[in-house]
Amino acid sequence: MRKRALLAVVMILVASLALTGCVQKSEFDKTVADLNAKIKAETDKVTKANADLTKAKADLDAANKQIAALQPLQAIVNSLTKEVTIIGTDGKATKVRVTVEDKVEGLMVNAINALLKTTGMPTGAKLEKLTLKADQATVVFSKEFKTAWPTDVAKQKAAVKAVVNTLCEFPEVKKVLIQTVAGYVKIDKTTVSKALVKDDPLFK
Repeated sequence: MRKRALLAVVMILVASLALTGCVQKSEFDKTVADLNAKIKAETDKVTKANADLTKAKADLDAANKQIAALQPLQAIVNSLTKEVTIIGTDGKATKVRVTVEDKVEGLMVNAINALLKTTGMPTGAKLEKLTLKADQATVVFSKEFKTAWPTDVAKQKAAVKAVVNTLCEFPEVKKVLIQTVAGYVKIDKTTVSKALVKDDPLFK
């Protein structure tokens, strides 16, 4: 009886140890698998980052080649154009390139034409004529400058101010007279029939 009991105890212990060993091996295998998965994930990230970096470098090299190829053309553009400043209805100064002209009036015409394409200026308006006498520039716009004139007083002031301040960017101009083929425009109830200076009190 004792031998059988002792044998039974030994068998139970062996079974227990075997089971514990299986559990420990299973946990070990899971830990190893988790570590391998993390290593693979990080390796994939590094591989992708290197690929992205290689592509970015190739794109940069291609862009630099294009810039180098365009430099002779840019030199031609610079010789045929001149940078002027226009003041938009938002009061911000913007540099634009216009064709080179023999006279400063030609540059002024180009500057005003560029201004008319910006937001806040009367839709469809065109510049009909620009003259410079002494320090006064006189501009004559098409009828659309008046027929499409904004009803909001703040927008009226902004449009007139944009024309005056843009032309006053030229050192030859101290004041600007604005006309249209359909007559003068108004700011609120005031007819704008006199020459205005940069930041004229009428704009306030």
